[in-house]
Amino acid sequence: MEHRLGSRFPLHVCLELWRRGKISGRFTSNNISHGGIFVSDCRDAFKRGDFVDIKLKSTLFGRTGEASMKALAVHNANNGMGLMWTTNNITFHQELEKLRPKAAAIH
Repeated sequence: MEHRLGSRFPLHVCLELWRRGKISGRFTSNNISHGGIFVSDCRDAFKRGDFVDIKLKSTLFGRTGEASMKALAVHNANNGMGLMWTTNNITFHQELEKLRPKAAAIH
């Protein structure tokens, strides 16, 4: 079943995946949307149905800091894992919209 809200766009940023208050690893995003994110090379880090916290630590939104969202692992692929947002952080989504033109200019 399709769960995405809006279209995905390429975004390659470093992020941390956390589970039960402990870091599970550092990975790179492949693409992102208002519905979720695809994370490269983390296929074996989680199984489908796991809840995780995603922490983006970078200058992603024009300032140095951290953005955090909760997500559910919904899709395993050979090259990574699809995660669906489980929280609605309005500020995060507004900042995400600002990134769309920048990401398009890079690719």
